[in-house]
Amino acid sequence: MVLGASIAGLAAASVLSRHFDSVVVVDKDIPGETPEPRRGVPQGTHVHGLQPHAATLLDTFLPGVTDTLIAAGAVSIDFGAKMRSFLADGWVPGRPMGRETLSLTRPFLEHHVRAHAEQIDNVTFAWGHHARRLAGSESRVTGVVCEHEGVEHAFDAGLVVDASGRGTRAGAWLRDLGYGELRKSSVFIDVRYVTCNYTRPPDDLSGVIVRHYPHCKLGAALLPVENDQWLLSLSGRFGVYARKDHEGFMASAAELPIPDVHDMLSGRPATTPVTAYNFAHNQLRHYEAMQRLPSGFVAIGDSALALNPLYGQGMTSALAQAELLGNTLSELLEDGATDAATVSAEFIPRQAEFLAEPWRRALLGDTIFSEPHGDLPGNLDEIRARDAALAAVAAEDREVAKLLAQVTQFAAPAAELARPKIVRRVDEKLAGNVVAD
Repeated sequence: MVLGASIAGLAAASVLSRHFDSVVVVDKDIPGETPEPRRGVPQGTHVHGLQPHAATLLDTFLPGVTDTLIAAGAVSIDFGAKMRSFLADGWVPGRPMGRETLSLTRPFLEHHVRAHAEQIDNVTFAWGHHARRLAGSESRVTGVVCEHEGVEHAFDAGLVVDASGRGTRAGAWLRDLGYGELRKSSVFIDVRYVTCNYTRPPDDLSGVIVRHYPHCKLGAALLPVENDQWLLSLSGRFGVYARKDHEGFMASAAELPIPDVHDMLSGRPATTPVTAYNFAHNQLRHYEAMQRLPSGFVAIGDSALALNPLYGQGMTSALAQAELLGNTLSELLEDGATDAATVSAEFIPRQAEFLAEPWRRALLGDTIFSEPHGDLPGNLDEIRARDAALAAVAAEDREVAKLLAQVTQFAAPAAELARPKIVRRVDEKLAGNVVAD
């Protein structure tokens, strides 16, 4: 059983369908027949993109889905060639990446991914169902109690996968069953998005990224998306925020450190209302540290790790976790396991190890500002120095740079960066204090 028809939930449903006779996906929303924002996805109107590794994983779970997205109008572009990035005080030189990202809106993406998932014979959807609590005991989770039109329904399940997002109530539900407290690491980062779509010339696939820095707390992502639109998300931090009406929104775009974004949209009609979304904290839930691992239950996606959306890694992380769940299930079946409850004991520690790297990288990115606070490691300066030394090595070595990019995009495990040769070169950089800023 899967809680939530998010991208993480749809991927999990596909994975589970290969190992269980039937899979039920429950979601409190009732989707429309056309792509439209959902109440359960408040970030849905803001900037999204399906990065190359994410697209590969999604096609593995739901064969042909990326072809469907492109045929329906998703913009397939080489970000290195088409997107111009302004970083700190200057433009980053463009360089083709050789792999393409799908630029699209979240409702458009979910609509087509959901349509593919609905074609899986042993997957069914229970729309308009609110998950209220887990069923089970101190020994294992056995299902979920949901409410539909004022009536409660109990769903039995050999395995419950929570993909309901960062607002999940799983911690309280597990505590009520006797599993103890779910510890959560949290760091205040104060990211506030304001977004609007505009008309775009059909043959103009260009875009602009303006990164945040301590002296530049208003950033931007202007991307070409389906239906000949540009989607502009302005993101502010720590007291510097974009305005939320059409006129004020364009005035905020004019306050960016470069005029390009405002100039590209000036005079163009808006195709959507202006919408806003706040993301206050990075959050990592430590299921592996619970008093007892919750047998018959796992969480993936933002239910486990919710990171600053500015890094654009949320969907890739969720899909990589779904892949890890599938691999764990396959290994257990090969070893003759017959009880789905054993999945938790194998998956949760592996997931915790996997999530440590994106959590670490998010902390490094967000603490270039002085304002973030919360569960920060005591050796943050040491971590930052080592990361800068690794970046310096990558700047000199194409293979290390490629590997670092793969780790960042979840296409390779972080342990690959601990190869003796790489560690030695990083140590040499640290010893000589020859590191990148």
